[in-house]
Amino acid sequence: MSPLLAGALASLLPLCLETGRNLEYEYATFTSILCFVFTLKVKAQNFYRSAATIIAVGLSVLTAWLLFGPTPCGIKASYSWFLIQVVPSVFLGLSLRRRFHSNPLKSNLLLSLLILVSFVVFLWLSPQKRWVSLWVGYLHGPVYDDFVPLTAGVILARLSHLAMAFFIQFKNSRMGMVALILWGVSLFDPINGHGKHALESKLRESLPGEHFNVHFNVENKQAAEALFAEASFHMADLIQRLSLSPKRKVEIYLYSTVAEKKILFGGAETDITDVFMPSVHILVEPPPHSTLRHELVHGLLSEVNPLGFHWNMLITEGIAVALAPSDSSVTLDEQSRYLLDSGKMPPLHEMFGPLFWLKSSAVSYGVAGSLISWLIKEKGPEQFLEIYSGKSFEEVYGTSLIILFEQWLSYLRLIPYDAPTIGSLLARLMSSPGVFQDLCPHGKVDRRGKNPTSFLSLTEDPNYYTWLEKIDPKSESLRSYRMNLKKKSENEKPTMASFETPKTLAAFEDALLETDLLCLNGHIAPCRDSLARLATMPLNPGRPFKRALELRQYTLSSEDSENQKGIYEYIVGRNSSPQIHSQVISYLKRKNGLQNILLYPFPPEFKELNREIWKLNATYFQALGDFEGAQKELERILENEPENQYIQMEKKRIEDLNFKQQASPSN
Repeated sequence: MSPLLAGALASLLPLCLETGRNLEYEYATFTSILCFVFTLKVKAQNFYRSAATIIAVGLSVLTAWLLFGPTPCGIKASYSWFLIQVVPSVFLGLSLRRRFHSNPLKSNLLLSLLILVSFVVFLWLSPQKRWVSLWVGYLHGPVYDDFVPLTAGVILARLSHLAMAFFIQFKNSRMGMVALILWGVSLFDPINGHGKHALESKLRESLPGEHFNVHFNVENKQAAEALFAEASFHMADLIQRLSLSPKRKVEIYLYSTVAEKKILFGGAETDITDVFMPSVHILVEPPPHSTLRHELVHGLLSEVNPLGFHWNMLITEGIAVALAPSDSSVTLDEQSRYLLDSGKMPPLHEMFGPLFWLKSSAVSYGVAGSLISWLIKEKGPEQFLEIYSGKSFEEVYGTSLIILFEQWLSYLRLIPYDAPTIGSLLARLMSSPGVFQDLCPHGKVDRRGKNPTSFLSLTEDPNYYTWLEKIDPKSESLRSYRMNLKKKSENEKPTMASFETPKTLAAFEDALLETDLLCLNGHIAPCRDSLARLATMPLNPGRPFKRALELRQYTLSSEDSENQKGIYEYIVGRNSSPQIHSQVISYLKRKNGLQNILLYPFPPEFKELNREIWKLNATYFQALGDFEGAQKELERILENEPENQYIQMEKKRIEDLNFKQQASPSN
């Protein structure tokens, strides 16, 4: 194979994949791996000329796509990642080809073995899910992370790989020494640390439990103690529900920030369980923790299957979703019923296979949770655990998966379902793009200065929205930005927001933004009228938007006109100055009886605000050790939502804490 052909194949093939067109990171990584493979087949000729040809072809394709392609991602990041990922791989592949040119089969087998062993050692046996690899470059962690830090450790490690290529090519001991020195220095960067010891050298404190340990920084001691109490309940509850007898402890690692979690572990936006150790990796949150129970399910079930998880992600994620209910106004069964009625239910073969990841997470996780929850209710947890262990559906249930799937669909058609009330909410939820469909996700982070540990992070890009319009014209943030521009003239004096009664959630967001602009421009009366119209519309926008409406209405009902506009600006996110913040807190203390952390109710008509108050108060009472007080707050929610499994579980958890406190010898 000629260098020209190798470079063309390596640089063009990634563009055939939708995610390969994300030029900042994904394109460079795919090209890096292909360059490494194809250069092993390059015909023997000048080492430097071959490398220059392959790199030049790749840069030409990248430049052409940046200039004329449909996804013009960040130029700086695109070239940076290309140099970091591709260049060392080209030289390394050429140097290995020279060493094994007499036996191409041997070299390819060696390559396959090295990559396989490396993946097993670093991404399976190690709890960290990121790796700066000699063979495939920098693997930043889970594919759905937008946050990809480029640190000094990554750059030094890749420079050491480049030096290693020259050492292999020329057998130059000095280059070998340079490679070792660069790699040694790179190890001082936490992003290159691996293993349990590397984590616990940073998270030095620990709390031991019966079936788990919690590791944390000393400044997070209070949060770790609250998490320990939660984990104690969830572990005992899950063990009882699943009739398990755990032989290994689950290690729980608690991280202070997204950046710390990304650097030390590899996953940033999403909490993850390493099933080999097993270990759970989560961020500090006020109790109750939103993902702890879900991840503990993965950790506990790691003993059931020899792999640590079921190869089919619908089964692995479905059981975790089924056993960890969310505080949603729409159940898993209702979500799946909506998909069925609207003709959007994925075919069985797409859900039971690798295509699971190509679907929107709201679709794939919701369907998986509903199906597995039904199986457990109908057949029992013991039989499902046999499925999880690797047995077939025919062995366990005596019937095929296709028949079980059809039985589940028949069950869905019989459940109570208020389509007009929740249809709009589910339409937005189910329309979110799959993980591989977001264009230039890392550029969106870098351009907005949201990547504090990366050399690629920028200050706020003044041309961000112009760029965003090119790559993602349907973006929610772009639509909000356009609406802000639409009515920023202070002289405009409309009598009412110019929207019709919204029939979709997107239309509701536009209407709310238009209403906010009325208030922000001082048109209080039409703003109040528009809020009243939105509050009485038949569309269900979901709890967060209902709370947003109620908070705006409550603010405008105040006689404190002097601070009214400033408070409204703070609520809608327009003004975050300390002065305005002080006004808001002062206002809420006077008008809402806010004292320290305990919150007093809003007037009865503000139902969603009061629901949030009761949840916050339950957390407040729990922190004080007043578990009876916390139970009473949750009972208020259950009076209106008796079927809410999440609130039921939280009440049971606090009852458990209350029982333990009363049974304690110190009491």
